[in-house]
Amino acid sequence: MLEYIQTKEEREAFIDKYDNFLFDCDGVLWEGTNMFTGVPEAMNLLREKGKRVFFVTNNSTKSRSSFLKKFEGFGIKAELSEVFSSAFATAAYLKHVLNFPEDKKVYIVGMDGIKHELEAEGIRSCGGEEDSGITDNDPVPDDKEVGAVVIGLDTKVNYKKYSKAFAYLTRNPGCYFIVTNEDTTFPQHGDFYPGAGAIAAPIIAALGRRPDAVLGKPAQNMLEAIRAESHIDLKKTCMIGDRLDTDIEFGINGGVDTLCVLTGITTKEVLLSPENKVKSTYYIDAFEIEEKQPDMLHSTNVIYISNDIKMVPLWKQKAGVDEQPVVWDYHVILFVQKDKEALVYDYDSVLSFPCTVEEYINETFKPAYKLRSEFDRYFRVVPAETYLSLFSSDRSHMIKSDGSYHAPPPNYPAIQSCDEVMNLDQFISMRKNNKYGIVCKQFYKI
Repeated sequence: MLEYIQTKEEREAFIDKYDNFLFDCDGVLWEGTNMFTGVPEAMNLLREKGKRVFFVTNNSTKSRSSFLKKFEGFGIKAELSEVFSSAFATAAYLKHVLNFPEDKKVYIVGMDGIKHELEAEGIRSCGGEEDSGITDNDPVPDDKEVGAVVIGLDTKVNYKKYSKAFAYLTRNPGCYFIVTNEDTTFPQHGDFYPGAGAIAAPIIAALGRRPDAVLGKPAQNMLEAIRAESHIDLKKTCMIGDRLDTDIEFGINGGVDTLCVLTGITTKEVLLSPENKVKSTYYIDAFEIEEKQPDMLHSTNVIYISNDIKMVPLWKQKAGVDEQPVVWDYHVILFVQKDKEALVYDYDSVLSFPCTVEEYINETFKPAYKLRSEFDRYFRVVPAETYLSLFSSDRSHMIKSDGSYHAPPPNYPAIQSCDEVMNLDQFISMRKNNKYGIVCKQFYKI
């Protein structure tokens, strides 16, 4: 019977029941470059409770080392021995199961993650991103050194790559046909895009046969590797994922309990439908530990403070000396109006965090002081929902002419919306003909 985990007590009981947690990544922990709310706190809690955590992803575009950097950027603790990807499983399969000959090489239709994992196992390769951008339709020359063709997710796939893969598989006797995983789609940019299964489909159709091996979930290669290396007790293990046909089936086939997270591919309607034959042990709206708080976005605004000359004096700033103001080119605060209480959040202020809006205005803006008109402060008030969906910054404003940063950048990925990579100037601008919020000379009346 499917169990719906909703309350904090139910989440705590779920965590206490298991010693080992296997996580899919895309659609569970993050979507592209966006970490889901509550995930870092949930992961920290698992570590604090002494739980063992493993990351089991079908994403073959990155090597395990690259995944570690992504985890670090999101503030999630992870070790290389805890990361298992379909690219890693493919390389291990070639090396240790097929005993791939040293005089042979692999042709890749995919990204550098596959290439780097093959290199780590001492296996030569060709193709991959090196063949991206090739548009000729010239004949494919023979290459008898190609002993295997590996296909994974390839966002730069082209006809030439398909031609080479087909040629090697039909011309070279004994050439292995391996697919890293058969996810037909994957979540990105708030939508779904073709996955590795869709990339491999044309070759499967052209050959008229199935691959010799599919290494990603639901195949058991990665679970077998985890058991061999970490000796986990399957009865105390839970697989957490967002896809029924890969993540949940992977757990069921491996004899472990499963949790379906509804932040990715699978919807509640699909999971609970009578037609669905793949049922997880549990399901949850999102993998977060804390109770959902009331939606405060409607009462929250991001406020940019600036003017035409990009010089706004503010008092009570950490960068200030004694009682002197700091002159910023622009400044950003968070303003929350809840019932009859109005609060300001300013990381750069020496005032309390948060601070009442009355104290903030009196101490930061010094209304009693008479400023020259060119230093007048203007406020761009942007609703939090608008800000979260539209704001983008590639941090180019932080780079000096020699290419170095004025100050070390934050350790999380640059913020990007679906449509733009850099629109900071439009938020800083105090021109009123702008689609990002409204501009006014005061954002709150005392």
